[in-house]
Amino acid sequence: MLRRAAPSHLAFGSLQRRRIGYLADRVSSGEPAELEVWAWGRGTHGQVGHGSEDTEKLPVLISTLKLAAFTGMAPIQGRMPAKPRLGNVGVTCGLFHSVLFAEQDVFVWGKGDGGRLGIDTEFNQYKPYVNPRIKRVQMASAGGLHNIALTEVGNVYTWGYGAFGALGHGSYERELLPRLLEGPWKDRIVHVSAGGSHSAAVTESGELYTWGRDEGEGRLGHGNPDIMDEGALSRPTKVQALDVPIASVYCGGFFTMALTKSGQLWSWGGNANHELGHGTRANNWKPKVVAALEDVTLVQVACGGFHAAALTQDGKVITWGYGGNGQLGHGTLENGKEPAIVEAMADKTCTYIACGPAWTAAITENGDLYTWGKNRDYQLGIPGLKDEQLDPVLVQFPQALHEKTPVEVLGVSCGANHGVCIVSRPKPAQVTQSL
Repeated sequence: MLRRAAPSHLAFGSLQRRRIGYLADRVSSGEPAELEVWAWGRGTHGQVGHGSEDTEKLPVLISTLKLAAFTGMAPIQGRMPAKPRLGNVGVTCGLFHSVLFAEQDVFVWGKGDGGRLGIDTEFNQYKPYVNPRIKRVQMASAGGLHNIALTEVGNVYTWGYGAFGALGHGSYERELLPRLLEGPWKDRIVHVSAGGSHSAAVTESGELYTWGRDEGEGRLGHGNPDIMDEGALSRPTKVQALDVPIASVYCGGFFTMALTKSGQLWSWGGNANHELGHGTRANNWKPKVVAALEDVTLVQVACGGFHAAALTQDGKVITWGYGGNGQLGHGTLENGKEPAIVEAMADKTCTYIACGPAWTAAITENGDLYTWGKNRDYQLGIPGLKDEQLDPVLVQFPQALHEKTPVEVLGVSCGANHGVCIVSRPKPAQVTQSL
């Protein structure tokens, strides 16, 4: 049975904003739209994308996307596929780099060593830079030091640091450019994920393939040391222990989570901090249903370094695992042995969640963005907080407040110490005309 965390003594009110709604009406028809990219946090390697190494305590506008036809936010790792039409805009953060795609273009910025930007150099990029070697991406996932992307025609590309076989090409070499991945699957790939040093892909029929680092705790889900090369697999291998069709997968730091097509959660791998959600700390290579959520229909799961979050069909946020930075949002620094509802968000309907290594974010149906957890580098986008924020806090957008324009956050991704989100915001003139 799903556990409810103890209610927090702190209450956070939601900023009441009048939503314009003009964008939502256009999504299904794919009409032109103008979106904004905002970022915040530590900029040491250029990961904020504002042109310098400065730390940004509050979200700053770094780019504007002028789209010929916006069809919605694209699929993300760990989220049930959208129907009937896939979106064409997405953002994903690695530890210290970011990847954004919009219509046919892919933009990269941040730390470049290991080739993680995929632009044939290991230099850092301090502003969004178009990667000319890959186009028309349907889905992308930035891992710790590598990336995986799925194109509209179903091709899978990987690039970046290749240690432990994380790229899947049968070697441990880095790839400075996106390289087509030739896997053993016979079906079309529809979902991909990149973790700290392992990767996964899901076929249209629901088969799951994993590769990369395992190190004995079982994050790849194979349980057979004979097929490993010193604790790693350098080529995609089918997870035979999963006997149910999978819809989405999320590679965490040392563990893996997957949602079935009915919204049931399975987990496996490292479990030193209860990140598998089974109530114990025993590692488990074999995929297993998370019993506490067995009767709960989920639409999304997200994994941090040692914690996890899930989103229910009715918009409730659930977290468990390591809580030492406040990333569970339960008002304490204690670990969560089993999944529990984030009570501070229980009065809100959420539509989107994301996890960084030690922090968590959620978007409500009103387009409000909340963050909590580690804030040592201002990765929560809110100045004045302690290094560990134990409860969700509303993120403000100062430029939008100054211009008195409502902000609707459509998607967010969490890096180690930075965050990036996609925003819909009418121009000041549009607000004036509608008053």
